[in-house]
Amino acid sequence: MDANLESEYIPKTFAERGVAVPFTTPMVVQARVRLSDGGMAIEFTLPAFSGGRGRYVMHWSSIASTVTLTMHDRTLYKYLTAETVKAPPGVRTAALHVALKGMAGPKAARRAREVLGNEAQYRVLTNFILVQRLMEIARVDTARILTGGIDSEESQRLAKKALGEVAGVLSVPPTDLYSRVEVLSSMITPVGLPWAPGPGRLRALVVELESFHDSLKSWTDGSMAEIASLGTFCADVAAITLELLRETLAGIDAQVSDLRALMREWDQRVKQVHRRLARMEWLLDGWGHIIHLWSDANEKGDDARLEVMVDLFRLLPIVPKKEYQGIAEQTVAELDTVQRRWVRPNQDWRAGRLDFEAVRQIESLKARVR
Repeated sequence: MDANLESEYIPKTFAERGVAVPFTTPMVVQARVRLSDGGMAIEFTLPAFSGGRGRYVMHWSSIASTVTLTMHDRTLYKYLTAETVKAPPGVRTAALHVALKGMAGPKAARRAREVLGNEAQYRVLTNFILVQRLMEIARVDTARILTGGIDSEESQRLAKKALGEVAGVLSVPPTDLYSRVEVLSSMITPVGLPWAPGPGRLRALVVELESFHDSLKSWTDGSMAEIASLGTFCADVAAITLELLRETLAGIDAQVSDLRALMREWDQRVKQVHRRLARMEWLLDGWGHIIHLWSDANEKGDDARLEVMVDLFRLLPIVPKKEYQGIAEQTVAELDTVQRRWVRPNQDWRAGRLDFEAVRQIESLKARVR
């Protein structure tokens, strides 16, 4: 087997940690992919299969020769290019398009269509709300752009005309203002505007992570089981992640709420928004799967909660040192001891056999993807 073991559990950067890939083969579920060879190739990192310290670094050929992979995963791999794996949105888009093909089951395919359709509608709504707010800032009547609905051609024509008036008030060239509104609409859609009637995908996921943390901590605080200590550790990492997410989201909302300054000082301010949005994507990467794992186990009772602890721990998206230096000092000693203690019983990864019941369970989680 062509694999190396990285003994360092806590990555220095998000790029080193890699992007979680929603594979359906149990042995490689949530494996992380990252660039190698100076950005020309990709490699995968997987939690040490025995539950021990560190992560395995493997190329796809090694994984394919070691593990029996689902057709879904073989197809998804073909979408994972050096460009798509640079950040979480690329991998997410690839996974949604593979799901559309029905390779993770009909429920996942329906959910992928629903997600893509909802996002397209939410982008239109975001664009409309931005135009409306800019018109309010410039004291231009907003009622006229509602003709025929927010996504009608007539409303779009009227909105563009209204932006021409807004551009004069803001002292921004009309063509520049049109372009900036379009760019900002696409950029901010995953999070959503702070004054929008409904949250964007990432903002909603932050709320889900908060609920996950509270639920897991409540259970571990009251559990006498020794393995519950893994849940305490997971809850602590979730708390650190939430702290960074709230700080990042507050910065995004502050910039976007001051639309007049954002449109006038575009080059400088849009870069700040973009950096914070990218950080949110990275901070939340991999948490959706963990949240759903815990939610399912929590509904089934205490035995299921205890059973899922090792999976939560193995797949935990550790915050890189560069993002939060304190996590290294707080957790390295604990990781060295805790990881060695918990080994999944009867899990012989070298056999590489495909557990079809586990595959079905993983596919059911994909039917709830955001």
